[in-house]
Amino acid sequence: MHKILLATIIFCSSFLFVPALHAETSTGKVGDDNSQKIQQELEARREEQRQEIQTKRIETRLRLAKNHAERLQKRFSFYYERLNNIITRFQARLDLSKTEGKDTTTSQQLLDQAKSNLLSAESKGKEAIQTFSSFNPEWSQDEMQNKVRLGQSQAEEARNAFKQVLELLKSALKSYD
Repeated sequence: MHKILLATIIFCSSFLFVPALHAETSTGKVGDDNSQKIQQELEARREEQRQEIQTKRIETRLRLAKNHAERLQKRFSFYYERLNNIITRFQARLDLSKTEGKDTTTSQQLLDQAKSNLLSAESKGKEAIQTFSSFNPEWSQDEMQNKVRLGQSQAEEARNAFKQVLELLKSALKSYD
């Protein structure tokens, strides 16, 4: 009997307190204030995270552009030095052959053309390096992508110009023999 009485008292008392709690939360004072504060805090955190991600993204793009410019600088300076040394040695060989009385006009013409193309290739390489070095964090993503495409096309033009110099040197060497 005590168990039934105790269960009835607990059951009835639960109905007494529930409407009071429901009335307090339905007025919007306790529950809504907390939920609004939580929503605002969550929005603030999300905005901070977005800003951090954007900042990291920009820093990464700038770092990649700088690294690419350094790699291009190393590669193009290596190409220039190597081809310039070949031109210098070949010019010395042509000068020696001229003193011996050989006809070196076609080889000399090709070598002169290779020299001028080497200077052109060097300037194209410097333009590509400058494009990658001049990235600005204030640019939009579209502007950065356009600069990347421009730099890539300039680097490709420079690379092809260096290849053309090499082909001219091969032709000059073939005409020398």
